[in-house]
Amino acid sequence: MKLATFQKGEAVCAGIVVEDRILDIQAASEGKLAGDVKALVGSADALASARKLAERARQDADFMERFSLPLPEARLLVPIPRPGKILCLGLNYRDHAAESGAQPPSEPVIFSKAPTSVIGPGQPILLPAASSKVDYEVELAFVIGKPGKNIRAETAMEHVAGYTVINDVSARDYQREKPGGQWHLAKSFDTFCPLGPWIVTADEVPDPHGLRLRCIINGNIRYIMVSENQS
Repeated sequence: MKLATFQKGEAVCAGIVVEDRILDIQAASEGKLAGDVKALVGSADALASARKLAERARQDADFMERFSLPLPEARLLVPIPRPGKILCLGLNYRDHAAESGAQPPSEPVIFSKAPTSVIGPGQPILLPAASSKVDYEVELAFVIGKPGKNIRAETAMEHVAGYTVINDVSARDYQREKPGGQWHLAKSFDTFCPLGPWIVTADEVPDPHGLRLRCIINGNIRYIMVSENQS
């Protein structure tokens, strides 16, 4: 199931992408489900109800027509407009580490991006005057639904509600040339976290390590990453 946030008139709605249309979840459920993707991914029961709506829409043309609109007519927004926390892994791809002339770390290098850096699909990345070395990185984002603490490795994936794509935009001069290596500042300028266009729920991705990620700049493929290349 593909969950998206979209604008319909003046309203911001949660939707399910069904074939070439987007279904308004709150309207289709007659208000029983929240019109907020963040609330949906945090509830297994809500996700199960949303799947039933999507299945009904596939089988009932009148229902689909009544509560959806063609995908090209929908203005897709950030799936989760203000994530509570964005945690990232540095040098998590062997090929990228080699390209950077660095060895993959023995333990994951964790950094964060400010939620205020998030923008939606198709929105422009603004180049800050303070940096002359802005770079891009396509990444797979794990969307956490079920909260937890002190989680065991063998049960960690139970907390993943789905996946989306993120562009980890970085100001390399801040990251590599400022005293101390200013990772958070380098990666948290406004617009430095394009996200989306939608979240694919975990039940449709049996093995995220086999996904292929592709980065295209001005129509040119810059690189393709396969998740199984992770260190």
